[in-house]
Amino acid sequence: MSSGGKRRGRRYSTLSFRGSESWRAFQEARVRETRVVFKGAGAPEIEVPAWYHRLYGDRGQVEGVETTPRPPDGSRPVRVDVRSADGAAALPYVDLRVTRPGRKETVLSNEHQHLPFGIEVTLVEAGDSTLRVWQRRFGSTIQEAREVAAFNFALSRPGSRIRVSAVEGGQLLCDIPTPQEFQDHAEQARACLEVLDKLAFIEPRIAAFGSVSLDEGIDEDDATNVERLHRVCRDGMRETILDQSFEFDVPAGKPERWPGPEDNIEFQMDGEKIALLGVEIPLGRVKVTFVEQERIAATIRDAVERARATGEPAKVRFENERIVEEFLDWPRPVDRLYDVVSAQAGYFTLAQAVEAGFVAATQVETELRVERCGGDVFRLVQFPPSEHEDLVILWLQTEKQGVFSHDTALALHQLSDILPSRRHVTVPSGWEPPSNARLDRGTVLHHAEVGPSEIAWMSPIPLTKPLRTIRDCIEKGVSPEIIEQAISEALARGMITQTEVQDLRLASARSA
Repeated sequence: MSSGGKRRGRRYSTLSFRGSESWRAFQEARVRETRVVFKGAGAPEIEVPAWYHRLYGDRGQVEGVETTPRPPDGSRPVRVDVRSADGAAALPYVDLRVTRPGRKETVLSNEHQHLPFGIEVTLVEAGDSTLRVWQRRFGSTIQEAREVAAFNFALSRPGSRIRVSAVEGGQLLCDIPTPQEFQDHAEQARACLEVLDKLAFIEPRIAAFGSVSLDEGIDEDDATNVERLHRVCRDGMRETILDQSFEFDVPAGKPERWPGPEDNIEFQMDGEKIALLGVEIPLGRVKVTFVEQERIAATIRDAVERARATGEPAKVRFENERIVEEFLDWPRPVDRLYDVVSAQAGYFTLAQAVEAGFVAATQVETELRVERCGGDVFRLVQFPPSEHEDLVILWLQTEKQGVFSHDTALALHQLSDILPSRRHVTVPSGWEPPSNARLDRGTVLHHAEVGPSEIAWMSPIPLTKPLRTIRDCIEKGVSPEIIEQAISEALARGMITQTEVQDLRLASARSA
C-alpha cells in the first residue's frame, strides 16, 4: 500500500505502509483533511528518487512521519479549544474557508471538511468576531464518537469558553463564552461519554461477532445493552432482578420436603443473545443463582407439593426477585489477568490489568493480593520474586517491546566475567518510553530491530542470542579481551559455530 506525490512533473517520494491500520489512518486523514502522525513500527517507508539522493544524500532510517493537509488559497487552518475549570478539549485542525466575502464582514466555515462539527466564524472589520458551532454527525467510529462526546461534554461545562486560533502563528480569531444551548444538555453529554467509554472497553471483546455501527447513534436500548455487556466483560457476572414464570416436572427420586435448606437453588440458561448496534452477541451459558435462597426454596417446595397432589407440572412465579447471573463463557477479569500473569512469572502492569477488566490501581490492590514493584508494575504474592526481578520490571515498562542485549545479555548468558553497571535493552526504532514508565539512569536504551530468530528467553524475559549479543558488544566497543573470552566460551558451549567465530574475530579486529 503506497501513496506518491509529484510537483511540476517531477516525482518527489513514495510512502509505503507496512500495515493496514496505518494505511487506513492515512486515507482517513486525507478524506477528513486532518493531521496524522506515524511513529515507530507504524511509520511508512519513504522511497525518494535518485535526484534527491544526489542533492541531499542518505538521511538514514525513518523514525516518524507527520502529514498535514496543504491549505488551498484563501483557507485559514485553525485550532478550536474549549476550556473550563473542569478540563479542556480541542479540535486540533479545522480548515476554514471563505464562504461569504465582504468589505466589512467575512464569513469562514469548514462546510467542505468531513468533520463531525461544523464551525463558522464571522470576522467583523470594526467589531467582535462571532462564532457558531454545531454537531453534524455522531461519529463514524467509536474513537471518533468519543472525541465528539468529549468535545460536547467540555462545551457543556459551566463557565467554558471557545477559543479559535490560527494553526500557524497562533493568531487569535475569537474567544467567546460557550452558548447556553450546550450547557442545557450537560447531563446528556455526560451520559453519552460514559456509554461510549464502556463501548470502547467492550468493542475488542465482541469483535469476533461483527463490527458495531454508529450510523444511527446510540438510543436508550443501546445504552442499556452496553451497560449489561460492560458488566459481562468486566466482571463476568451481575446482580439483577428476575420477573418470570416457570413450569417444570418434579424430578423423580426427590424427598418429600424437597428442596431442603441444604439445597442451593440455581439453574442454567443458554442461547440468549444481545442485539447491539447491528451485532448479535451470544451470551453463552448463564448460571442463575437466587440471592434469597431460603425464601425461594420454600416457594418451590410449596409448588412441588401442589404438583404432587394434582399430578400436574409444578408452577412458580418469581416477581422482583434478586438473582446473580454468572456468565460462564465470559471469564472474569481476575481469570483473564491470571492467564497473562502466569506467563510473566507473576508480574503485570496496570495497563494489562485494565485490559483484563480492572478499572484502576486501587481496585487491583483491593481485590488481589499484590505487591507493588515500582511504577505501575505489580506482582501477585503467590508467585515468588524472580531472580531477575529488576529486569522483569524493566521489560514490562518497555511495554514488552524491549530485548535485553549488549553487556546485560553477555552477563545473563554467563559468557564473560563482565559485571555491567547498567542494564542494556534494545527497543524498536522510534519507540519512546510511556509517560508512566520510570526508567532510571542505570538503563541504556539501544534503538534497533531484533529479529525473532535472534531472541532467546530466560523465564519471562527476552534476551539476544549469543551470536547477536557478541556482535552488539563488538559494535559498542567492548574491550577485545572480553570479546575474546565471550567467543571462546560460546564456542566451547556449542552456542556458536566455527564459521561464526571467524566472522566475529574478524569484526573484532576491524573495530580495534
